[in-house]
Amino acid sequence: MNQLQEKFKELNRQEFSIFTRSSGLPTEFDTDMNDISRKKIEIFAAMHNNEKCCLGKINRYSEDVEKPYLVAYEGQRVFNFEYGFMIPCYDEKLVEMIRDREYAEYTGTADDYKRVTKIMNRIYELGGFNLFWV
Repeated sequence: MNQLQEKFKELNRQEFSIFTRSSGLPTEFDTDMNDISRKKIEIFAAMHNNEKCCLGKINRYSEDVEKPYLVAYEGQRVFNFEYGFMIPCYDEKLVEMIRDREYAEYTGTADDYKRVTKIMNRIYELGGFNLFWV
């Protein structure tokens, strides 16, 4: 395991520690979680040669309509809750899945759960990770 992977693993341990000490519900006063997410993005990008790492979110709102589904990370500032996941490269299939969910008629939580699960599985297939914010 190289140095970047070790740093990423350590950030995962710190993140888990926050969840553990807060009984799974970190508060908005525990800003360490936000710092960890930002640092994980930086390290994740470096692990992938700073070339293709993309950030995105599944739950898009009206203010997101004009924004791209995936944004290349190029060292820009990332705000709390701005993105919900990171992946090592752009993926059109993932974009289509998020877009399809966004524009699908809402028929209840069961169908939406299936869509979100497929999206999350795609993120994991690509080697991506969730981002946590408080």
